[in-house]
Amino acid sequence: MKSVRLKKFLKRVIFTDLVEDVFDGKYPFDLDRLPREQVRSFGDANPDKTFYVIWRDSLGSGFFSNFTQVLAHIQRAEDLGMIPVVDFENFRTLYNVDSEIDGSRNAWEYFFDRVSPYPLAEVYHSRRVFFCGGDHPRGYSFGSNAEYRSFLEKHIRFKPQVHARIAGYSGEFSGGDVLGIHFRGKEINTAAGHAFGPTPEQIVRHADRLLDSCALNRIFLVTEEQRFVDILKRRYGQRLFFTDAFRAEKVNSYNLNPRPLHRYLLGLEVLADAELLALSKVILCSNTGVAQHAVRSARELRKVVCIFNGRNSRNHLLAHYLYGIRRRLPRNLGGLRDEALEWSAEDLAREFFIAR
Repeated sequence: MKSVRLKKFLKRVIFTDLVEDVFDGKYPFDLDRLPREQVRSFGDANPDKTFYVIWRDSLGSGFFSNFTQVLAHIQRAEDLGMIPVVDFENFRTLYNVDSEIDGSRNAWEYFFDRVSPYPLAEVYHSRRVFFCGGDHPRGYSFGSNAEYRSFLEKHIRFKPQVHARIAGYSGEFSGGDVLGIHFRGKEINTAAGHAFGPTPEQIVRHADRLLDSCALNRIFLVTEEQRFVDILKRRYGQRLFFTDAFRAEKVNSYNLNPRPLHRYLLGLEVLADAELLALSKVILCSNTGVAQHAVRSARELRKVVCIFNGRNSRNHLLAHYLYGIRRRLPRNLGGLRDEALEWSAEDLAREFFIAR
């Protein structure tokens, strides 16, 4: 308990750009005291079935980190001949709220249908229930965009509210060729071990180049930072459009509570933004879960440009300051890498990874 209080204090005082939630080390079903990867019995129901419970360790992470972890565990459950179920109700994530959404307290079911027909209430009365380890299983991924899309079509169904939000903006893409930009900022540049995000100067330089060379006429912007919207609006005016997703200035959006169901709405907004980004003809981004999902989901992409500025230290204290230091240094003296990794339509038809 002392370590939890210390982590909360450090996040409030030093790591103010990170999510304040700190996991208390307690799991349901006594999983904190028992070995991981175990089969438990909760009753006599479904004696001929083994359920594979997918959950996320330590409150999980960002939306698409949680999402891709679920996809990988569905793959593994199928390989093991088990029935996958996602439990983001007893094992909470950053997106859980204290009210039911669409009749459920399971954060997965806020946005998606169940991955199998069995509700958690039935699972936890069954004879054989296997709990995964709570992290990403090793050896499970997708070799190509086509494989990723095929898997989504088979296993993932959006809730009506997700479809409705996407439909509210998708008409914007019918008026011409769109450059989609995912401009990630804030905590990505102070998170240990993560790739650094782009600078405004880099985004503008590559956006100008792509608008001209690819004959694009509009820009769709995905960002959680209001100042990035303001910068690009001043430069591109009416050519720029974006959703009404919540944005903040210098403060992590997850540490605010400006509206009812705020955490749920943050999840809904980033999911819809990623799906809309996938409608773009060209995508400019950095190495993020949002961009990876958009690229792998897209069917008519002509090009992807990923800005790579290097990767942050795995030391949490050093990581908090390293981006600010490297941004002020010349590239040849340890500054940001400022590399542009590009994939053509032919590359994307084979396979795609935003690597490094």
